[in-house]
Parts: sequence; structure tokens; C-alpha cells
Amino acid sequence: MKKIEKRILVVFIVIFTVISGIYIGNNVSAARKIKLNKITLTMKAGTKYKLKLLNAKKKVTWMSVDKSIAKVNSKGVVTAVKKGKTTIIAKSNKVMYTCSVNVKKGAAPKPTVKPTSTPKPTVKPDITPSPTVRPTKKPVNVPDNTLGSGERMVKIGMSESDVVSSLGNPSRKDVSPFGFDSYVYKNSDGSDYLLVDMKDGKVVNVCGLSDRIAYGKAVTGNMTGADLAADTSWKSYSWYNATDNSNNSVGKGAYTKNIGNVRLLVFVDFFADKQNVYCIQAFDSSYSLNYMTKPALANCKFSDETMKDMASEIYDMTNAYRNVHYQSSLERLTALDKCTAGYSRTLAESGQDSPSARSSSELMNVMWKNDLDPLYVAENSYSGCPDAIGFTNSLILQEGSCAHLLGNVSSEFGNEFDKFDYVGISCSYKKTAKLYKVYLVQDFCSKD
Repeated sequence: MKKIEKRILVVFIVIFTVISGIYIGNNVSAARKIKLNKITLTMKAGTKYKLKLLNAKKKVTWMSVDKSIAKVNSKGVVTAVKKGKTTIIAKSNKVMYTCSVNVKKGAAPKPTVKPTSTPKPTVKPDITPSPTVRPTKKPVNVPDNTLGSGERMVKIGMSESDVVSSLGNPSRKDVSPFGFDSYVYKNSDGSDYLLVDMKDGKVVNVCGLSDRIAYGKAVTGNMTGADLAADTSWKSYSWYNATDNSNNSVGKGAYTKNIGNVRLLVFVDFFADKQNVYCIQAFDSSYSLNYMTKPALANCKFSDETMKDMASEIYDMTNAYRNVHYQSSLERLTALDKCTAGYSRTLAESGQDSPSARSSSELMNVMWKNDLDPLYVAENSYSGCPDAIGFTNSLILQEGSCAHLLGNVSSEFGNEFDKFDYVGISCSYKKTAKLYKVYLVQDFCSKD
């Protein structure tokens, strides 16, 4: 089975297509009293005009539908940029007020004097994740044939009692779609995530996500994708190729090899500066790569319980990945979970191979119905993986969804980073004749 194609719609600051003078919202009595000082505005390129939302008692947020025509700052000052038409939106108390702006050609600019020295070129801002360069942490000495995520270490074949004796009681016990008993370990700040899967009382699969990740001396978090590509003992695994926002493959995101009776699957942080190893999965080589990475009736069994546990594990792995980039953990909101739940079920019922995220207006309307009024929103939707390991790493290896995980957005204020505070996650599934189709929806938002 080929990997089900994914499509991610990047949703930044909410923009609606509106007609001048029409507001969106249900506060009709307030709308009669509150109004813009202008609902139509004609300007020349290069000029400015200050819009005011009269009688507004709540915070006013300003935005432009097309900033290349006219932009607006946080105080309502409109700057005409070039000839064309656009709409300026003032949002207050969940109601939108609009002003149609017609920009006409301005006077020809005066010629500038050529400087005597050549100025240095300005670096063009890039909203693609450019996470902070990781400072070197004290390395952890991991024994051979052992996976270490921070100080926690485990081997394939260990007994359940040995795991608990060595690692302590897990943060949570989950149900795996592979029929494994899953033990989840993580630090209080979300770092050094470790998932231990047991079958018949023995460890058969383990996955760690950390900036202190290692499997003995064979692979460590200090290694990069280039290091693995240069070593012929490692083979790239195309199931996890990195893709851009047009779903074009842009590079290798995962590598694999056998060490004894253990199969290693190693993930590299493709869209980060150094492309370090950040996640390692090790499993008993009696299970094939296809078995462990592709959902099918032969190897998986899904239920409402496994969907709930999978969403929790994706949440944990999302925060562990943010921790790798020294960002604080996102808070999981029940209201955001409600935003995702209905849509993930809709995708599962449709059975589509290429689920797309909702439009910005639809997403914001759903959030308003759940008493959320954020400035920034985004959504990831994805299908085609059997577990949290597959889903989380697939999102990290897709350019747009990786930006969402790290809270990187483009807004009227320019490129901004780490802007999300909350996340909601829901997983649903559909059983077909030969396989399961599993769908993930992940919504992000900032504070109001």
C-alpha cells in the first residue's frame, strides 16, 4: 500500500472574504452602536489614514485581506501600498466590521541618491521552521543495544518487571493498535519522551524522542541526516521522506538498519538547521518495517480506546518535539478537542485518501462556537499511519505542519514564532475491506 497522500492547509491569522458594511457575528444590538468611522476609503499609494472603531469597549484587532494593496497596524493606521482594492477588518468582541479600500496610483517617487558603498543585502524572512540552535547538553552514556531517552534506558527483550524496576511506574498505560501493552514515560516538562511496548511480558518495541536520544554508540542525537546518508550501513526509508507545502519530496527524513535482532528506525529533524537525529524507534526484527508503519487488518485493531490513547501520545510527542527546540509545552484544551472531534469523524466517514484542513473562516467559526476567540489559529490533518509514532514524525517531516507544531506563523505583523499556547487533538478510523484508514486532526490556537 502506498502511503496515503497528505495535504496540509496552513492557517495563519483569520481572514474572511467580506462585503463592505457587513459584519460577522451575533451581537446585533452592539453592532448598531459600534461602527467604523469609514466603510469606504479611497487613498493614493504611499498615503496613510487612521480608521477608528467608534464606541468599541472591547479590544480591537485590525487586519488586511491583502497587505500588498494596503496594510494596517495594531492602532488602525492604514498604509496604501499599491494600486488595487482590498478590505480592512476590525474585530472586536467576536464581531467584524469592514472598510473597502480603493488604492489609486500615487505620485512618482523622487529618485534616491545611489550610496557610495554597496549596502549588505537584507535577509528575506522565512516562516519555514528555523528552530533555535540547540546548545550541547551533557551526553548520556548509553550502553550498546540499549535505547536511551535522557536518563531512561531500555532494551528489546527486557521483562516487564525489569522495566518497572529500572524506569519506575509509567506516567500512563495505553492500549496499542498492535495489541501491545504501552507504557508511557516523560519528564514533567514534557522532555525525554519514551514509549515502551510489551507483548507477553517482554519489550518488543520502544520509541524515544529527545535531544538526548541514543541507541548505544550506533546512533545519537549529535548525528545528522548527512552522517547517516554517508554511512552505507544505513538505508533511507522513503515512507518518511520530507515534503514541502506542495507535497513534493524534498529529502530523506528517516533511516533504518538492523543490529542483531533489533530493527532501528531513526528520524532526522529535516527542517531544522542541522537536521539532527531527534527520534529513534527500535523493535524486534521479527516484525517488518511494513508491519510497524502501515495500518492493515492483519496487524492492527482500532477502537475508541486506541483512538483516545493515540491522541494522548501524539500530544506527548508534540510537546517533546517542542522541548527539543526549547519551546514550552502546549496546553491541551477540552474546547479544542471538541473542535477536532467532529471533523476527524467526518474525515473517517468520508474515507478520503487526501484529507485537507478546514478553511480559516470555518475553523474560526468552530472555535467561536466553543467559546474560543484566539488571534492565531492553525490546523493539521493527516491520514495513513497506524500509531502516534507514525503520525507525529510524519507531521514533523512536512514543512507546513512542522511550522504549526512549533507555532511559527505569518501575520500582518510579520513572521512570528512560538505563537501557539493551546492544542486540541482527535483521531478517528474507518475499517475497509483490507485495511484501516486512520485520521488525525490537530488544532492550534493562541490565547485570546
